[in-house]
Amino acid sequence: MDRHWDAGIVRVDKDGLKLFNKSTGLNSQTIRAFAQDREGNLLIATNDEGSEIFKGDRFRSFSDDDGLVERHVWAVTESADGRMWFGTNGGITILDPSASGPMSVQKLTVQNGDLTSNSVRALLNDGSGRIWIGTENGGLLEANTNGGKPVPHFELSALLGNNKVTALARCASGGIYVGTVGGLIRLVPGGVPTVFRTSEGLAGNDVTALFNDSKGNTWVGTASSGVSIIAPGSKDKARRVDVGRIITPSSFTEDADGRIWVGTQSFGVLVIKDGNVTATYDASSGLLSNNVRSLITDANGHIWIGTNLGLNERKKDDSSFLAYTGRSGFTGIEANTGAACRTRTGDLWFGTANGADHVVIDHGQEHSEVPLIAVRVLKVNLEERDAIDGVDLSHTERDVRIEFGCVSLSDQGAVRYQFMLDGLEKDWQPVTAETDAHYPGLTPGNYVFRVKARNRSGIWSEPVLYHFTVLPPWYKTWWFYGVMVALIGGSIWSYVKFRERQLRLRNVVLEQKVEERTAEVVAQSKEIEGQKGRIEDLLLNILPKEISEELKEKGKATARRHEEVTVMFTDMKGFTRVAEKMTPEELVNELDDCFIHFDDIIGRFGLEKIKTIGDSYMCAGGVPTSDPHHAHKSVLAALEVRELMARWKRDREAKGKEPWVLRIGVHTGPVVAGVVGKRKFAYDIWGDTVNTASRMESSGEPGEVNISGSTYLLVKDYFECVHRGQVEAKNKGRIDMYFVMRIKAEFSANVEGTEPNARMKALCGIGERAEQLA
Repeated sequence: MDRHWDAGIVRVDKDGLKLFNKSTGLNSQTIRAFAQDREGNLLIATNDEGSEIFKGDRFRSFSDDDGLVERHVWAVTESADGRMWFGTNGGITILDPSASGPMSVQKLTVQNGDLTSNSVRALLNDGSGRIWIGTENGGLLEANTNGGKPVPHFELSALLGNNKVTALARCASGGIYVGTVGGLIRLVPGGVPTVFRTSEGLAGNDVTALFNDSKGNTWVGTASSGVSIIAPGSKDKARRVDVGRIITPSSFTEDADGRIWVGTQSFGVLVIKDGNVTATYDASSGLLSNNVRSLITDANGHIWIGTNLGLNERKKDDSSFLAYTGRSGFTGIEANTGAACRTRTGDLWFGTANGADHVVIDHGQEHSEVPLIAVRVLKVNLEERDAIDGVDLSHTERDVRIEFGCVSLSDQGAVRYQFMLDGLEKDWQPVTAETDAHYPGLTPGNYVFRVKARNRSGIWSEPVLYHFTVLPPWYKTWWFYGVMVALIGGSIWSYVKFRERQLRLRNVVLEQKVEERTAEVVAQSKEIEGQKGRIEDLLLNILPKEISEELKEKGKATARRHEEVTVMFTDMKGFTRVAEKMTPEELVNELDDCFIHFDDIIGRFGLEKIKTIGDSYMCAGGVPTSDPHHAHKSVLAALEVRELMARWKRDREAKGKEPWVLRIGVHTGPVVAGVVGKRKFAYDIWGDTVNTASRMESSGEPGEVNISGSTYLLVKDYFECVHRGQVEAKNKGRIDMYFVMRIKAEFSANVEGTEPNARMKALCGIGERAEQLA
């Protein structure tokens, strides 16, 4: 660089000399000094207009001051002759870069009779010398770059929703695709238009973006519906691409690896490979905004992303995003949807809300310096203080605001920050453009504020640390706690000593009384323990153990319903006749001897004795706790009782006495069991099952075990039974009844089939139950 007084600055490079003066942007040509900063920016000190910054000539703008018909550029394309076409809200401006002066600009407007609408939304060079023009409300026009006025295609008016064109793209099989708010139209000049809608596979009917990839596929974006693809030779059918969320695509591009990048209005950029989303980039990844407006790939494979807050560049082999805003030279600031074009020379054009921006590719090197960041201001309770590291704040100074910043002359607007407060936050806060952090109501403690900055090149600085402490109030300090501990400790020690003296005197008196009372208590305890044991033994002899425990804990026993219980009744046939020939003492002794044997048998089989009524004996299996083998055990017990009474009969006949003959009835069903009353507790069972079991006994035959059909279904695989048919039972009608003859041979330990073998006992758990009862 060289400077000339009152003439500006001359730059000497490989292309020759270039003069910078008022005509090229300098506000003053009187230069006093210039210097280059660490980011490569040229700082220029002028004589009368202050300082200026030159950031290189990568970005060039084309605005209404340069002849653009209107500054909102919605579409950009390059014609075959190298001229640039810009679609705006005021018509079309055609720029000839090779010309200069008024002849370099041509305008097409409604006022001149060239267009049907000035609101141009899409431009397409179809490669055959024609430029297609899509408008907001004037339909589709066709222009020939060789001259002549654009020709409207009125035949499409019925197919265009509101006569609006939203996007244009070439068709691999010939013709073009026209996006509208009512679907996608394939137009082949001279042919019949074809319309794609959701019925043809589109994700939605409101088309927002179109793109042709290197394989001949056409990508279609639709509002709030997602992405669809039309493959070559698909016979006018589209296929939806599942991206895992509802999006509105705004633009597409293809990178050097064949991946498709999809810009969205709210979710940043999605990258699709082989039909699957492989990456997502948003503001937390380095984008200036999640609202992506345009995408394009340059000749070097770099991806350029236009957003509503500026421009990002993603280099081919880099993982970071460069950022360009108005401070970098991207004067458009806000890119417009789909308005991006790559020229034959490799440069890029972006349509923006403030004209068109021309990006010169491969012009100069990008400086990648680590940004410098510092904590600038500390505000405590809204009062500003010097940001001195390690400051101590009182317990009333709990509202803290920390202001920080990074100086970047290259692009201050692209700088982003992350911060966290050790002692309050466990992780970095989201990336932000804000330059202050507010912490109201901090509790006393030591804090470390960490902040780092990222420049437009995506480079993060090392975190800057700022230490401060919020002191506790005096009554929460360590020395106050120490004094209080000492006072409390002294008071406790004095009180303890005083109480010790009193207790020693009382202990002497108490020891004498204790000795006297101990002797009395020991004697009473022994007597109580003996009585308690006798009472518990008596209670267990009256009630089941579970019921006894419940009575001791709650003072009462709750009646419970048992869904499957086997009830056994026995009765002596001819008991009254035999009893008349015996004295009362003999009768009671014989019944007692008989029922003692019954008790022993049902105890071994885990059955519960319910009661005796005269010469009748009643027991049940499956109460008070459930037992899956209650029926088998009840029948085994009945067979053993039958054998006992058979021996009893033979003994009495041998002694010349009249024998007692026993009838046994067994039935299975639900019962209610429990203890009723408050005096003379007795465990009993109620229900139709008890009545039916009684009818089994009364309907049986002497010396036989008579079981019901419900019991038979449970034991038939283990016992040989004889079906009696349906027998009339009193008040019960006809009931299926069976005589149990014996245990089946494979489960019997003897030839008669009256004793179960080890297999049968194991299946019924008889040995285990017997040990528990013992």
